[in-house]
Amino acid sequence: MNPKIKFGLDFMKIMIEVDRISDQGWNKQTYVFSLFLLMWEWDFNIHEIGEVREIYAKFIETNNYDKFSEIRNRMTNYLKNNNKISARFITDMIMVNMLDSFLTDEEVKLTVSFANDLGFEQTDLDKLYSIAESRKLAMKFLVKNLELINVN
Repeated sequence: MNPKIKFGLDFMKIMIEVDRISDQGWNKQTYVFSLFLLMWEWDFNIHEIGEVREIYAKFIETNNYDKFSEIRNRMTNYLKNNNKISARFITDMIMVNMLDSFLTDEEVKLTVSFANDLGFEQTDLDKLYSIAESRKLAMKFLVKNLELINVN
């Protein structure tokens, strides 16, 4: 499998796990927002997003995907030597946590655990929470005012 597509699938699984562990179950908003983040933050094009969606749907349908611990290890190994992309990933996790405007202990623990694995200190994490909060507000503004944007 193409490594970029594998990354996208792992990214989706982790972001959706963030909601699942907080007893929110399947959350379409998280699914769509995670796909958006893959395009916006991780440079996936529309064809790659389509491939991720198709394969992810098959994994969900068959319940045939790697264990979360394997996905986590793969993602941590991919991110750990690059502080910039590690920070982007943690910020994305935080934004997904904030989607419903309610942070559960489970969401925070999983995010902090990833951040610790990637070598972030609490002060770094505080900065990433601040960045995520600003981005969340920007996204809310964008969504609320989307009809005002002329995309022709």
